Amino acid sequence: MISVCGIDPGASGGIAIKYSQDEVVYFNMTNKTEVDIWEWFIGQKTPDVIYLEQVHSMPKQGVSSVWKFAQNYGMLRGYIIARGISLIDVTPNKWQSTFPGVKLSQKQKKAVETEVSKIPNEKQAAKKKSLEYKIKKNNTKACSQLLFPQIEKITHAISDCLLITEYGYKERN
Repeated sequence: MISVCGIDPGASGGIAIKYSQDEVVYFNMTNKTEVDIWEWFIGQKTPDVIYLEQVHSMPKQGVSSVWKFAQNYGMLRGYIIARGISLIDVTPNKWQSTFPGVKLSQKQKKAVETEVSKIPNEKQAAKKKSLEYKIKKNNTKACSQLLFPQIEKITHAISDCLLITEYGYKERN
């Protein structure tokens, strides 16, 4: 079996490593320093491969949040390169599409449209994006809870990295 690490590089992201079907470790990066992340990372058994979520800035995203995101992404790439571990970039769309129930269902899309239609037109786009993001995060968390019942408390911060890890694990094993 090949061990796989999955990383969600967001400021509220996480790192997970799956060594076997039953052995999974994870790290919530929320409010952690670069040193905290490095120390956790080097304290783990080296995985065979790392799947790093390939991300980019989004329109209307704040400059400071893009900057922090880019710093995390670059720092994590540096850590991976420094450890000499095989690295695979994976887009959110690619890993999310392999898990039924992560993307919004037709029923969820309709509920969002109904909710958005109740507010003024100029606020609809922002509200729609916010509602869709919240639903998608809840879907991701629910999917992670089903796939990793051995983890007691799965949070939004670690749910994506767990699914990225599972994506890579299935692809490699």
